[in-house]
Amino acid sequence: MDRITTNTTATAVDAFLKEIQSATVKGGGRLIFAVDATASREATWDAACKLQVDMFRAAAAIGGLEIQLVYYRGISECRASRWVGESELLTRVMEKVMCRAGKTQIKRVLEHAQRESERGKVSALVFVGDACEENQDELATAAATLWARWRSCFYVSGGGCA
Repeated sequence: MDRITTNTTATAVDAFLKEIQSATVKGGGRLIFAVDATASREATWDAACKLQVDMFRAAAAIGGLEIQLVYYRGISECRASRWVGESELLTRVMEKVMCRAGKTQIKRVLEHAQRESERGKVSALVFVGDACEENQDELATAAATLWARWRSCFYVSGGGCA
């Protein structure tokens, strides 16, 4: 089994973006964009939302890329939008998400991504969070399954695993 790297270089992200751009010519790409919306992110939530909206607009400008927004918050809430290619619709969805106290639900995000990939092509998963309060062995197993299928999983962290 290939090693799962925890450090993503700018080169790896650039290579992925080039792959997505080429995929748009061949029928489009699909990106699951998952965010931690727990209370620990509340202080930086507005700035994060602005950056995410800018990313949605840039993705729409490339064309041919569908994004599914997944977020978790509270005690057990984990939701996914439908697949969307229009940045304004994604922006409206993102604007409605507010932070709530609760623990991380990264495993649920990974399980959702696995189910989505079984339903149809998913090009990559990008997850943005600031903590990990779950069993790391269970997360590693779920992440390895996705890695074996896609080779394009990115984790952007403002914190670390507990």
